[in-house]
Amino acid sequence: MQQILIHKEAQDVETTLERLGLQVHELQEAAKANFLAQASCTANDAPTAPGFIGWNASVRAIREFLIARGWDRKDIKNSPRIVNSEGNISIMVATGDEATGNPHVIPKTKSHKGTTTRSAVYGNESQSTLFSEDAIPHVIPVASIGQSSRSTWVLLVHVHIDEASEKPRHYVRCELSRPVGMDDAGHIVAWGERIILPEITIDPDDLTDTTENFAPEQEIILQRKA
Repeated sequence: MQQILIHKEAQDVETTLERLGLQVHELQEAAKANFLAQASCTANDAPTAPGFIGWNASVRAIREFLIARGWDRKDIKNSPRIVNSEGNISIMVATGDEATGNPHVIPKTKSHKGTTTRSAVYGNESQSTLFSEDAIPHVIPVASIGQSSRSTWVLLVHVHIDEASEKPRHYVRCELSRPVGMDDAGHIVAWGERIILPEITIDPDDLTDTTENFAPEQEIILQRKA
């Protein structure tokens, strides 16, 4: 059984991300964009809107950060990715369950994924089998197995919006992890490596400016042209 390598200490997280050409704040801002997009929704939005709008906001944010530093935008059969200039590291965004960002439990994606993702996950799994468990942590993260091999990572984001309490606690948990297994339903359920990012706590008072422009009570006045 393959051992999961988990990075959770601040220095280890930063160093591991640097080897991948990434920075902590970029991934956190992409995750926070998910939250802010969901928070902008109202009861008048479609029930499925917050999830999609939030996911898309994270996709856009991480692409904007990394394209500015030489990464390439790729859309593989409608599956949005961002790929480094060497072509050996690919990142996708997915919504995770409550275990996201918790090093003590194993997270999974909330929605099922298609054949494109399954192929990428199988590629990761195949790469892992080339090495012993002790060697994997030193090889896979920096994609040193060859330029032709691409390691796919998932920015897994879980958004919690507390609407039930007088003093709500909103937060975002996220991690950048390398998937190696999916279940029959198409959810990613196994990971070879997980980089746990610090939890983002959102002050409810900071949401006022974000949500006020989306209030359903806004009056719209129509005037007939002269």
